[in-house]
Amino acid sequence: MDRPRGAWAGRRFALHLTARGGHAFLVGLVVLAVLAWVAGSWLASRPYFGGPVARIPVVALAPLLAAMLLGPSLAGADEELERGSPLPWRIWRAGHVLLAAIVSAAVLSLAGLVDPHTFGAYALVRNTLGHTGLVAGAAVLLGARLAWLPAFCYGCAVYAAAPRGTDRVTAIWAWPLQPSSATLSWLVVGVLFLAGTAAYLLFGAGGRWSVLRSRLS
Repeated sequence: MDRPRGAWAGRRFALHLTARGGHAFLVGLVVLAVLAWVAGSWLASRPYFGGPVARIPVVALAPLLAAMLLGPSLAGADEELERGSPLPWRIWRAGHVLLAAIVSAAVLSLAGLVDPHTFGAYALVRNTLGHTGLVAGAAVLLGARLAWLPAFCYGCAVYAAAPRGTDRVTAIWAWPLQPSSATLSWLVVGVLFLAGTAAYLLFGAGGRWSVLRSRLS
């Protein structure tokens, strides 16, 4: 008996994820979540660190590292060869990013369930979506190997600036360090995630910046 087309597509997509390091990504994500939970619990328990607010380093760093783990999986060993195969790549790319974002957000949120409202689970989910969008969009321009770089530089710059305000302007550029109650920070993250995912599903990872630069030179 022939298998349904959906079953074959699901099996192929599972093989696609395996070939791109899906298991390694998942293991790294679980380890990262455990470390985030341990670090967050320890920081929040120190009286001289200011309680739940002390979890800001975890909220800022853990989602960034998760997105960096995702970057290498956004392209295969030979991206141009894959493009030549008769597969619905736009659907697969969208599924790849959406599945990674959902799994990452779900796993990392477990590290902040003790107090989800104050730099806990909600902020971890928000930052995971934002950094995933940045990495997916960067993969289009820089390729999968360097897709982590813009998100890493941006995250480090925002954390080094250490903004304390929660006004609208600060919520826009410093969304990784905003409390989860900052509505505008969620809007910014939504735009980043949708834009990055859309760019990746349309064009894939392939260093478009280098191609554009070579055409202009």
